[in-house]
Amino acid sequence: MNVPCANGKIPRLTLPLTPLLKKGETEPLMSKRLRPADSLDLAGTVRELSPAILTTLDLGGYPWSIIAVYSPYSPGMHVMLMETSTDRYLPAPDAIPDEEGEAVAAVIAAVIGFIQQRPDTESVYFGYNWSPRSWGAVEEQGGFQSIPTKWHAMIWGWPAFPPPGEKTAFADWIDRETISDQARRIFGGGAYIRPFSEVIAARLLHNTDIRRMLLEGCRTGPQGPVCSLQRTLPDLLGVEAFFSRLLKPAAGILDGVMRELTEMFTTLDCGRLDMLLKTIEEKPAGKELLAELRSPPVLRPEAAAAEAFASGGFPRDLFAYMYRAIRERSALTANQQDWWRKGFGYALVFGQGGSGDPCTLRILPGLYVGPGGVVEAQGVYLRRRLDATLPVREMEEKSRRLWELADYLNSRFSVFRGR
Repeated sequence: MNVPCANGKIPRLTLPLTPLLKKGETEPLMSKRLRPADSLDLAGTVRELSPAILTTLDLGGYPWSIIAVYSPYSPGMHVMLMETSTDRYLPAPDAIPDEEGEAVAAVIAAVIGFIQQRPDTESVYFGYNWSPRSWGAVEEQGGFQSIPTKWHAMIWGWPAFPPPGEKTAFADWIDRETISDQARRIFGGGAYIRPFSEVIAARLLHNTDIRRMLLEGCRTGPQGPVCSLQRTLPDLLGVEAFFSRLLKPAAGILDGVMRELTEMFTTLDCGRLDMLLKTIEEKPAGKELLAELRSPPVLRPEAAAAEAFASGGFPRDLFAYMYRAIRERSALTANQQDWWRKGFGYALVFGQGGSGDPCTLRILPGLYVGPGGVVEAQGVYLRRRLDATLPVREMEEKSRRLWELADYLNSRFSVFRGR
């Protein structure tokens, strides 16, 4: 469910930090808000997240943890599901074996069903952010994948939004013109979005399995491809081979588009970057590796890039937007808001309104540095209050519901006991 812009206004959520409380305790379990560079130490990442882990399930022989989100997307329930072994680089769904992925989908479906039973839930969502090759001081400041070495599914529910012009304790409406230029680009103000989205939609629908799953095809919305499905979200997740026939191949296709464009415009070798990142399975990244990951891209000559672009069948009107942004990033110009997000990024999210409504798949492509993610893909502006914490009484109630979710999942799935 996408929350539409109304008369130039967009819905905004303003949410405080929400630490988890242990059962029967009043002192919150504090966990660090991780940044991309932190994720280059897999053991350290898991250690920092451990206070927020509600339960760890055995999915395909690997530990998958349900984690309470410290800086959430919703005043309601929001958790993430992440593989938490300390020796496995897992940046995206296409890195997950099919059998394990189908087990992951079953857990997501169970969490969605649990959230839907909450009386304050009007809509439910499952999605993820991707930008595992966006390394650089500016790229790492925010937007898209916060833990780029570990794919994590975000699962949440939203209460009803107030009508335009009204507000609740967490939601209100703001003029689109009041947000930053970077944010406006992803709220329908980016001229690159339509041609970029048409490329993505065409590649997805070229895949036979995906085309069969997306019975109504894809249209291009103001933020990216929009695909309607004739199933509820829990039903879709429960479809045999949902992961291997839809999510995983879609992730592989999107990765392929971003890889192809990156190497068309620059001398960056995505395969080498991936190989370097995989070495963190053996030991945390050192300064030399981090410096290489963050190294500025070297721009290819415009004529050569344009020829490759045209030969690849990409739309002509997209070239100028991409080349300009990549040139600004390569030259390290002072106008950082116009920089390319090195390696690109995207958000992919399934959403459903009422309990019987069909769900919708939305993809938000990322060209520039700056904000972007699964919340923005729904047309909602997220303002995180990093200087405020949820009041204790509300924290207690929210934590109680999260522990109930853990108990529910433990009753349905195998708890991880170690390898």
